[in-house]
Amino acid sequence: MRQKPLCAPSRVPQIQKSAHPQLRSHAHTHTPAPTYAQVSSTQLRDDLLSMLVAGHETTGSALTWTLYLLVKNPEKMAKAQVGAR
Repeated sequence: MRQKPLCAPSRVPQIQKSAHPQLRSHAHTHTPAPTYAQVSSTQLRDDLLSMLVAGHETTGSALTWTLYLLVKNPEKMAKAQVGAR
């Protein structure tokens, strides 16, 4: 059974047809995406942990700035409180 790639199919054929020489040189250095069979459990765990931590940090930062800006603007805070009910 053929393994499915982890990401979208390669765009190297379209790039190689391009007239721009820099794009053609980068196309020759392309390495194929790993398949499901080539990704170890450890690598998968590490990648998932990175996404979880990055998402957590981003959400926390967005909430912090939102609350800070609402505290600075009481009218907007009141409007947000009414909307939350």
